Amino acid sequence: MSPSATHRPVLAAVDGSPAALAGVRWAAREAIRREAPLHLVHACDTARPLRAEPGRRWLDAAVRAATEAAPGACLDWNLCFGDTADTLIERSAAASVLVLGSRGVGRFRRVLAGSVSSAVCAHAWCPVVVVAGGTAPVRPGAIVVGTDESAPSARALRFALEEAAGREAPLVAVRVWREAWAEVPVLPPRGQPDDPADQARRALEVELAGWREKYPEVDIAGRVVHAHRPADALLAAAADAALLVVGSRGRDTAAGALLGSTSQQLVRRAQCPLAVLPASH
Repeated sequence: MSPSATHRPVLAAVDGSPAALAGVRWAAREAIRREAPLHLVHACDTARPLRAEPGRRWLDAAVRAATEAAPGACLDWNLCFGDTADTLIERSAAASVLVLGSRGVGRFRRVLAGSVSSAVCAHAWCPVVVVAGGTAPVRPGAIVVGTDESAPSARALRFALEEAAGREAPLVAVRVWREAWAEVPVLPPRGQPDDPADQARRALEVELAGWREKYPEVDIAGRVVHAHRPADALLAAAADAALLVVGSRGRDTAAGALLGSTSQQLVRRAQCPLAVLPASH
């Protein structure tokens, strides 16, 4: 299948790290699956030719990695000058998905796992996929999505279902129940005990019922897990997943935070590809 010029490109960030190369390989295969072009970009914060030379070498290596992973991918690459986060956010407006490595190298070592990834995941105009350096070349497992009835969570669920349908993969929707939640989403039937865990299960089933009608081809399962740390529960559920999907901010995020605490932990710790749906998507 040849990439279509009408399909929005898959955008991959390049920084010379093993994680970024893993992201490039994932992005190349995703571009083939989407029948879309692949755009590689490295943002350099200086216009001096000598300081930009490492970026050119990293782009050359990324092109080779993409070609090896997906020989049929339609490739384009750019060396840009400017702030890394601003460059990626600006270019994400024309992309279908933006792919980052989870760790950088040298002075970039903490960048993509820190302020840049937080800013990009919060403000990108498309879904952001963070790929760890140890991600397996092919992960044919389920799509796992975290859901908590927030608006970002609803966008994450929609994206996860589209991915599951496109990959012909099952979907597992995970709702984490914590005793700290005072509110309950659904009232129990009359005569039954007011059990928050049961209410969470019923609420999840109500939420999934409509999606099952829209995506009858997807095998959709719901799972309610009791955990004090949602990130731990989601990581456990996604141990063998092809993709873990979350919203950038959930119902317990402090006002003004760029990225929710759960999303931040997942960006640092996820071993499978992690898709974050920004608030702007």
